[in-house]
Amino acid sequence: MLDWRVKYFPPVALACVSEQGPFHLSERASWRRMFDWLQRRGHHELPGRGYGLAYGDPVTDVDGLHYKACVKIPRSWEPVDRSFVEQIDLPAGTFAVCRHVGPYSGMPGLLVDLRHAWKDKSELRHDPKRPLLTIYQSDPRVTDPKAQIADICMPVLSEW
Repeated sequence: MLDWRVKYFPPVALACVSEQGPFHLSERASWRRMFDWLQRRGHHELPGRGYGLAYGDPVTDVDGLHYKACVKIPRSWEPVDRSFVEQIDLPAGTFAVCRHVGPYSGMPGLLVDLRHAWKDKSELRHDPKRPLLTIYQSDPRVTDPKAQIADICMPVLSEW
């Protein structure tokens, strides 16, 4: 049984790299591009947490699937730092949050499974207008896979 808690997140400005396609491909490709770009720009430390945004439903919207690998935009970034990446404001909202401890390599499949398990068993209503959010708490470049921590955040409607 997964331990879910409901949490409200304030808005956050993000720099994102997007990839189209199934999550098991688009998630890896977008994070690879993000880490490569951070390295090329001299941003050796990940600016805070990593944010993964999974758009679309792998069962009902296969052609609309895409994933955004995002990092919070630090004040120290110059305008040229922002030129390669898409900038979005992740709006404030309520999420059901479940903590995952273990390798990030299995995240795409876990996201798909949780999305469908949620629809069948939760008393809260999923908000299909917002992406599934994963907040990566550990830097996978330096954290042992068994110790990696991520919060999987299912967008929920705060009112019926």
